[in-house]
Amino acid sequence: MTDATERNAESAVMDLGHHPPRPRLVSRIGVTGHRSNRINDAEQRLLVDAIDSLLAGLQDELAALYDISGGVFAGMPLLRVVSAVAEGADRLVAEAALARQLELQVVLPPFRATNMPRQPEAVETIGKARQ
Repeated sequence: MTDATERNAESAVMDLGHHPPRPRLVSRIGVTGHRSNRINDAEQRLLVDAIDSLLAGLQDELAALYDISGGVFAGMPLLRVVSAVAEGADRLVAEAALARQLELQVVLPPFRATNMPRQPEAVETIGKARQ
């Protein structure tokens, strides 16, 4: 074996020690539901508290998974909420996610000028997500 061949073989062995970049631990939850016009304010507050508790639990579970992963994942875990921010459950969860400073991914229908004026609260929620 020549010196050049030995160096190439040694280099190839060293390259086996390189790993691809570590992925970030990301979990997405999607939300869809009904309008909240059939529940009173007290019931809605209970629902909002339950949503917040659920999101907090998911964040805790992701953090625990990250901690026991042994360095498999890069960076802190990310919980992403996917919502169409429609009136009702969609918007309640989107608002709770933003209050927890979670990432909100908004799924919008094809734009029609007639859609937006009917849902100014959705536009407001989307605006908060961009800040």
